[in-house]
Amino acid sequence: MRILMCNKYFRTSGPSTKYFFGLSETFEKHGHQVIHFSMQDPRNEPSPYADYFASQVDFNQRLTPWRYAREFARAIYCLEARAKAERLVRDTKPDIVMLFNIYHHLSPSILEGFRKYSLPTVYLLEDFFLICPNYRLYAHGAVCERCKNGHFSEAVRQRCFQESTFRSLAAAGVAYVHKWLNLYRRSIDAYIAPSQFVLDKFVEHGFEQEKITVIPHGLPVDHIVPRFGGDDYIVYLGHLEPWKGTSTLFQAMRQLPDIRLFFLGDGKSRSELEREGKRLNLTNMEFKGYVTGPIFHELVRNSRFVVVPSEWYEVFGTVTWEAFAYGKPVIGSRIGATPELVKEGETGVLFEPGNAADLAEKIRYLYENLQQTAKMGKNGRLLVETSLSLDHNHEATMALFDKLLADINP
Repeated sequence: MRILMCNKYFRTSGPSTKYFFGLSETFEKHGHQVIHFSMQDPRNEPSPYADYFASQVDFNQRLTPWRYAREFARAIYCLEARAKAERLVRDTKPDIVMLFNIYHHLSPSILEGFRKYSLPTVYLLEDFFLICPNYRLYAHGAVCERCKNGHFSEAVRQRCFQESTFRSLAAAGVAYVHKWLNLYRRSIDAYIAPSQFVLDKFVEHGFEQEKITVIPHGLPVDHIVPRFGGDDYIVYLGHLEPWKGTSTLFQAMRQLPDIRLFFLGDGKSRSELEREGKRLNLTNMEFKGYVTGPIFHELVRNSRFVVVPSEWYEVFGTVTWEAFAYGKPVIGSRIGATPELVKEGETGVLFEPGNAADLAEKIRYLYENLQQTAKMGKNGRLLVETSLSLDHNHEATMALFDKLLADINP
């Protein structure tokens, strides 16, 4: 089968692209031809299809009003991306299209091109962009669903996109235009939800349940050697942002001065938390920053367990998956998709999101029960080797592809 995979980034920039590249390799391992469409970027991985990629844009840089208006128009409908995607389709003749993160940088214009050639199109619901202009269903320190039923003006009222009225207005404007033109829904044949929670949430917001299939993410695991149990420290992995619950974790660790925590990641909350730690003379927390490679491997592998204190709706929990791969149980907040992976007493323990006292109690319990920690870690590793493996993901995804192609060619 010839599979066209689209993602705005063609470099490893986080869990989403790790999955994108991992699944690409798995498709190829099983004998499929994988064709890529993305955005040009000097940091991209090599690709034989790079000449087809859309030109680069960076919406985070400071732009002149004229330049911002031009990029706003591109986010709504990018003629260049559509033309290049159509040329790629004509030259490579794919059987099916799988879409990851395309909005803004590539825009739904490419969907129109795929529909022109009657290509079945599958969209991966990796966040909440189709129902929330800021992608997260989270604003100002709490879960937020004010935009439900397409009331995207609430995003402007709440200034929920980068806390900017102007950027929130632009995000809401893009969402309204896409809704009015029905650019996404009319061109997508099926959706993949990485968790039951995501399926239920999109159905709650008006999507057709029969068009959504739950297929959990998978990542390469063979290169990770697990260790069950660990040294005298615990870790947090990922972005240091308010919606990730980093402040709650910080407050919990204040109650546990004898337990060491390493923050592995960076983000807007880091400087604030570091300042507060110095002010209070706290020595049990260390901010390692963004680490990769052997350093990351050793720090996670030798930890006792991983804490995932998210306060937004996690769509899957790649950090949780990664912890399991290293043989580490997870203390996770009882919100979003996290409880689907963190089974109480089996692969970890759960606490109430935002409740620092509850989190501190769970950390103390798991830290002092090393035998239980090792057992949970083994269960987590077994989970990623079976139902959360890339091979299992490939099997489920191909079943969906075969069904879509059979519907077109009965």
